[in-house]
Amino acid sequence: MKSLLESQDIILISPKRWAAQVAAVAESVVPQRCFTNDAGEECDIYGDPLPRMTIDADGIATVPVVGTIATGLPSIAAAFGFVDTARIRADIDDALGNESVNAILLNFDSPGGFVGGTPELGSFIAEAASQKPIYSFTAGLCCSAAYWLAAPSRAIMATPSAEVGSIGVYVAHQDMSALAAAMGVVVRVFRSGKYKGAGVPGTSLSDDQAASIQQRVDSLAAVFKGHVIEHRPGVTDESMQGQTFMGYEAGKVQLTDGTVGDLNAAKKMLLADLDA
Repeated sequence: MKSLLESQDIILISPKRWAAQVAAVAESVVPQRCFTNDAGEECDIYGDPLPRMTIDADGIATVPVVGTIATGLPSIAAAFGFVDTARIRADIDDALGNESVNAILLNFDSPGGFVGGTPELGSFIAEAASQKPIYSFTAGLCCSAAYWLAAPSRAIMATPSAEVGSIGVYVAHQDMSALAAAMGVVVRVFRSGKYKGAGVPGTSLSDDQAASIQQRVDSLAAVFKGHVIEHRPGVTDESMQGQTFMGYEAGKVQLTDGTVGDLNAAKKMLLADLDA
């Protein structure tokens, strides 16, 4: 899971400020708050309708978790492949409050996302699962932050070609100091503490700064792994080294509970489990 973005200078900007910058860029590039297609539906930049929660005749509320997971995004971000944790929470809340809903199925196709909001939503899903049965399914990706959200499910189902896992955390830092030196650029950072200004473009990380970043990564990774083990005690540390597993492999390492052909097959397995 990306700690914020794949550059160390961004990680030092608060999530709220980062979201504000995204909003400012979006507003300057595309004035509309959302896209609509010819049918009047909210859609992505290709004109395809954005996925929305549905409730079928069997009382299964299917909640889509599609795209990069983030928090506090402008509404237009959905058109560019992001999904806000607030939208996922709202859908689950609606399903919990609907008497016609017997179970909730989280339908994942997400590579993961950002730290902000993910642990909190994972805890919310775990609490929601004590009120109504929650299941997860993926025919695409259920990786990293997405798996954090899926872990508390009563069962996780995947198609054979799906990818599941990528349990871990990383921060990428680009050391541009050699490039700056080659261009004759000298970057000086005036700092109030040894960790302030870490990763400013054109500089290298000190040993203390690098150790501090690694400590943060290790700390969050421990929380992530602990969350998975709490809800799926059969998962071993060897399966949580950042790798992904194909759907047909994921069950062997306890990351999933069954392989199905498609969403309808997942619903049938869900209903059979409820009746058991």
